Amino acid sequence: MNRKTTTFLLLFIASFYFSCDYNNVKKVKTEEYFKGYSLQPINFLNKKVYVPSNYTKVNLNELGEMLRQNPELNSLDKLYYKMAVEAERETKKVAVLYVDSLDKKNSIWFIPAQYFPLKREYVNDYVHLLETNFFKQQEANGYSFERLESKFLTINGNQSIKVAYKRIFQENILFQTQYIITTTEFDTFSITVTNNNPLDFQKILKSL
Repeated sequence: MNRKTTTFLLLFIASFYFSCDYNNVKKVKTEEYFKGYSLQPINFLNKKVYVPSNYTKVNLNELGEMLRQNPELNSLDKLYYKMAVEAERETKKVAVLYVDSLDKKNSIWFIPAQYFPLKREYVNDYVHLLETNFFKQQEANGYSFERLESKFLTINGNQSIKVAYKRIFQENILFQTQYIITTTEFDTFSITVTNNNPLDFQKILKSL
């Protein structure tokens, strides 16, 4: 793994076509497949994707102000917000956050990145960097992590690295799934799912 690849992957560690007529059949299948999801805009991709229907978009400026005024708020929110700010500085694109209206701890972050082609062998590289760098620091603060999944995916021609972990702190458990995605349109970004339950919302990738 060269220096450029390592630098790119470390940026993510700081956190974690549908068409009609004949298409009527396709439309029905799409609606069935995405039952419980609704199309929502991801502006930096210039498209809409399916996200769970009970998730609502959060204004990042308001989130930033809330985090500044309430230092005791969720450390994950602070981490991802910091990543979003850094990503905007580097890419001139604004991250997007959707939060579960029924449980604010459940969130889906879409964070832009500089374009980077992905390869299958990067999965092990990324897991290694996560577990020997970022997680080691977190473990010193009392957190523990259990790896649930790590794989390379190709969906609709788009390539992605998927990693999923159980994050444990005292009696609190959160499930985190991250997708690093490079699309056929030469966009690279991450989707990070945090949830009280082991839900990864991989269906989202089908709508990219």
